[in-house]
Amino acid sequence: MLSRIARNIYELGQQIERAENIARILDVNRRMSLEQSYFSELDVWSPMLAITRSRAQFDAAFDTVTEQHVMDFLISDISNPYSIRACLSHAREMARTIRERISEEMWLCLNKMYQDIQQHGKTENHDEFLIEIRQFCSAFHGLVDNTMSHGESWNFLRLGVALERARMTTRILEIKYYLLLPDNEEVGRPLDHHQWQALLRSVSGYEAYRRQFKARIDPFRVLRLLNLDPSFPRSVHYSIRQVADALKGIGTMNEEQYVLLQETEYFLDDLRGGAAEDEMMRLQLKTYLDTVQQRCEVIGAMINRTFFNSVTVTLTEFNRDHLSIQIPQQQQ
Repeated sequence: MLSRIARNIYELGQQIERAENIARILDVNRRMSLEQSYFSELDVWSPMLAITRSRAQFDAAFDTVTEQHVMDFLISDISNPYSIRACLSHAREMARTIRERISEEMWLCLNKMYQDIQQHGKTENHDEFLIEIRQFCSAFHGLVDNTMSHGESWNFLRLGVALERARMTTRILEIKYYLLLPDNEEVGRPLDHHQWQALLRSVSGYEAYRRQFKARIDPFRVLRLLNLDPSFPRSVHYSIRQVADALKGIGTMNEEQYVLLQETEYFLDDLRGGAAEDEMMRLQLKTYLDTVQQRCEVIGAMINRTFFNSVTVTLTEFNRDHLSIQIPQQQQ
């Protein structure tokens, strides 16, 4: 497979997953904003800009952070690479260039959603549209699995989906730690409980949590579910396992692919069992999330170098001393 085609398939998966995550979090934030009578001090919109790393771009376009401004910026602003419209536009362009590699059903589904978002105005009610985006992404993933041959193209697509999902899960947790709860005195109070519940809903994990733990929301159990649970489809563990499985399914294994797979397997090993829980507790949430995000970036850079050969930053240029707490000695 040509590297250009592989990259387009990979980016198609990334963009669809990114659009879905933005729609999920916007929907939850919208629900939280309706409860401002009780949670009047809760800023649910600034964290969205931090999650998407787009605060500077937002400030250049808007004077104040309001619900309408953030919703417009993250739904309709084509200049913002993290807006749903930009993600779906990029995904459609990638799909157009690889029509022979995807199914007709996938193309028709994506093209229809693209046409719908072009007609969605900034001043319209966004609630139903966010639900439509989530339903589209779920349908698209279903079409990927049920209409696409499970060969190299399929593996590159799920590689993009899985790595983007792992990154976004850690960013959501990071915002909860840094921005939504800056005051330790709020721990265990109604505001804290409400935030953890909203976080679970943003990743469709609330019902999964209730079924698994059958108890009130406990922060450490939420962290364990979203980071280390091997069966929850939006956990970091599950996503990185999908990355490893996709790498194994991509053609002949050369030396660079083997090193990439080895790095991914080491990462996966560190997400397994009681030792992973102990490590999360030892490092505390801030350091642990930094660790996981850095390892995702390392894997992303290695994927680009191994398959697409188009990045200027190589693995050896990363600060390995900074990574020493999360990468076992045998990898260095």
